[in-house]
Amino acid sequence: MSALLLWVFVEPTTKAVLAEVIEEPAFRNFMAPELLLHVGLSTCLWFFVYLMGAYIWQAREPATVKLASSQRGTVMTETLIALPVLLMLIFGIAQLTVNNIAGIFTNLATIQAARAAWLWEREPCNSIECNPGERARIQAAAILTPVAPGAQRVGGGALSLAAQQMRATLAGAQHPRLTEDSGLLGFQMVDAVNLSRRKSANFARAVDNQSYSVRTIRKFTFAYHATIVEVSNPSAEEVRVELTYRHYNAFPFVGRLFGDVAEVAGRMGHYANIERSFEMKRLPRPNREAVVAPDHPKLY
Repeated sequence: MSALLLWVFVEPTTKAVLAEVIEEPAFRNFMAPELLLHVGLSTCLWFFVYLMGAYIWQAREPATVKLASSQRGTVMTETLIALPVLLMLIFGIAQLTVNNIAGIFTNLATIQAARAAWLWEREPCNSIECNPGERARIQAAAILTPVAPGAQRVGGGALSLAAQQMRATLAGAQHPRLTEDSGLLGFQMVDAVNLSRRKSANFARAVDNQSYSVRTIRKFTFAYHATIVEVSNPSAEEVRVELTYRHYNAFPFVGRLFGDVAEVAGRMGHYANIERSFEMKRLPRPNREAVVAPDHPKLY
């Protein structure tokens, strides 16, 4: 809603670019419903703020009639009945908003994963480090890092070397004083963070109350384990990526409303499965094929 109010201050060039994007059929079919949902959530939130403000303003007025003890007890009972419903409404709107944002991030993550698979599938290498599916998964996890939860337990096994390098790079970039080797600094920061601590869900952890560096390490680790990427070739000239992101419902009381019980990265909870797919033309084959020799497995 605030963005709509600030629309008058947007530069004409930016407005023209947005107008071209809106005219694209892919946007109308894929992103428009989520955008409308965002506007609806913003409207509900501002309406709720208005109601709370009106209630507080009325409560400031001096009472002219004294209530009997039985009437005061009735007011307390009604408050206790309405409070759980109010909390469910607040947490539900917050969780639905975060899930919707996660869906938008998954859209971008799927496109980036397809670009990574498009680039790496022609590489003549059998190692996991240059596997197109692994590279696509790492790129998707990097995009999903901001929306992934990071204050609870993270497990799920070791990351590949390429994934560890990406995590260290993201962590090192959060340091206030960048060094000549921020990647090495990122590895040291990862070693100093306890990823296996057990914490239950609450409102503060759901909105990330940790430092940026610790948050980045935990978030990327969870996003990597919560992402499933499958790379296929529907035809000889196309590459297709199917991505599934299992988003953890971190807000208390409402997790079961938006997902099913599952375990991801050693964390039990309610997860919302977000599935996306993207296709693009394959990269042309190089002019020279790889020559595999016993002493030089990557000789060209």
